[in-house]
Amino acid sequence: MSVTPTVDHWFDFLCPFCYLAQDRNRVLREHGVVVLEHPLQIHPEIGPGGTAVGPRVGPTYDFLASEAEAAGLPLTWTDRIAYSLPALGAYATLAAADTAAAHTDAAADTGTADTTAAAHTDAAGHGVVAGTDAAADATVGADATAAADTGTADTTAGADTGTADTTAGAGTGTADTTVADRFAASVFNAYFGEGKDLESRDLLLALTEAAGGDPEIVRAAWESGEADRAVGKSAILAYENGVQGTPAWVAGGQSVSGLRPRAWFENWAKSLA
Repeated sequence: MSVTPTVDHWFDFLCPFCYLAQDRNRVLREHGVVVLEHPLQIHPEIGPGGTAVGPRVGPTYDFLASEAEAAGLPLTWTDRIAYSLPALGAYATLAAADTAAAHTDAAADTGTADTTAAAHTDAAGHGVVAGTDAAADATVGADATAAADTGTADTTAGADTGTADTTAGAGTGTADTTVADRFAASVFNAYFGEGKDLESRDLLLALTEAAGGDPEIVRAAWESGEADRAVGKSAILAYENGVQGTPAWVAGGQSVSGLRPRAWFENWAKSLA
């Protein structure tokens, strides 16, 4: 019996390379690979209100613009690098809810159930992986402004193609994150496609509802601190897998960081099958 190939992917909503990584994940999924998403706050030093940033100009931003056009993704820059923790926490909460729903459905079919909230949260394994705005946005390449935005481990121009190591192990997660995945796509589009305030809780709650999720679950997780704790757990998971920047993928003992070409991901997907 064949085994469905699985890849763990870490991202941050404020990372433009992660925004473009949606296209690479699309390639993996088109080849039958299950992509398990994990959020990661790569810039915890950026607090509420975000941080101001200068004009996005230079090779890094030219590269991002070209890749966005090729992927059919609109790209709009704001004058600030956002505080992403509330959005990441909302994603982690929705991913856990998706996992709980999947367990409930499975229990109905098998007659067994795991219904504790803690178990579902741990099983989801969704937390945080981030990058930032090409200056705070990227795991990849940076010019002077970009360097301030990324804070990631690889800031050389050549990093645009990504680097790989052989970090062993992969995080846990769930493929059944339908609501969470829709939410993530809408958050990325709101921030990078429409230039909206990523930190706005009203916006995040509206996007939650539009994705088919329950805004009250997200609101309660924010207020209780559970959303932040879920992001923290995901950060530990990233550390355990050798992930230091975003976007990052781990599968079969291989860790890949940076936005490699689409053709590379097509070949990788075939090798995982």
